[in-house]
Amino acid sequence: MTNHSARTLWVILGLAAIAALSVLLVVRLGRTPALVAQPEPREPVASAPAAPVAAAVSGDARPGFAESLGIQILALSEGDFWMGSPLTAPKALQIEQPEHRVHISAGRGLSAHEVTVGQFRRFVTETGYQTEAEATRLVGGVGLDPQGQAVYDRRYTWRNPGFPQTDDHPVVNVTWVDAEAFCLWLTRTDGRTYRLPTEAEWEYACRAGRVTLAVAGVDVDQLDQVGNLADASLKTKFPAWANPVAGNDLYPLTAPVGTFPGNPWGFHDMVGNVWEWCFDAYIPDFYKRSPEVDPLAAGPSLARAIRGGGWDTPPGICSTTIRSGSLMESCSNSLGFRIARVLVGR
Repeated sequence: MTNHSARTLWVILGLAAIAALSVLLVVRLGRTPALVAQPEPREPVASAPAAPVAAAVSGDARPGFAESLGIQILALSEGDFWMGSPLTAPKALQIEQPEHRVHISAGRGLSAHEVTVGQFRRFVTETGYQTEAEATRLVGGVGLDPQGQAVYDRRYTWRNPGFPQTDDHPVVNVTWVDAEAFCLWLTRTDGRTYRLPTEAEWEYACRAGRVTLAVAGVDVDQLDQVGNLADASLKTKFPAWANPVAGNDLYPLTAPVGTFPGNPWGFHDMVGNVWEWCFDAYIPDFYKRSPEVDPLAAGPSLARAIRGGGWDTPPGICSTTIRSGSLMESCSNSLGFRIARVLVGR
């Protein structure tokens, strides 16, 4: 089998994985959780300060190339938190359990927003990079049919996800490989180290010092106030769409990054808008053996973790702990990424 043929095969498998993920998420809405044992009492864990220092990662707060692109890095203060869902959490999937203590070390920060079309365009313009969807013309990326269902075609790429976007919208139809290529370009150009966030870093930033599993502490029917997810605007555009939130966030598809309020630490769109690639291999039962300090799932898995939900995600599954995975060479028009800046080797 040629390299091109093998690559095409993996992309086709990746598209199937995304389709399976959609089925999994919809099925979860109607799922009745089995009775489970009560977890043992846990000791309190100190949360990180309420607001991290902007850009002060590893003591280096100087504006650099990333900042010139409009990328704002917010430092993650060193601290501990409980990651994942308790055994008693309603509707929690086994891949979100068990809840476990995690320590996040100093010297790392995440971008306040998802990487935009304009920022990704600068990368492509300066390097001549060709994304996986563009290189694998047999399959291409993901678009939408008139009913709002995902369709795969070679005309769909990050430049054309099947709906209009401006330079301020989150870039989509990018694979994990594409996202890491963007991070490597930033590292070379900026002189500091960039990569995708780990799942632990991502959830730590999403929780922002809060214990609750709910997003921003609001009820499901109020999620349209804090994030862009499946809602009345999507239902209006595609009447066949099921299980939207009751409210209307005014954005049936992607929204410009930062449209919705940030969390207490200043991170925007941690839930909704687009799913976000993480650095970790996707290992469903990783939480059962996760180390306590700066965990990173690694192994032979061809899938990578994704977090946060997107514009098409039903509200019943939006939480700080929802996680899934997709093959690293697959893409979707509801999947993008944000970046992490770290000390070398972290």
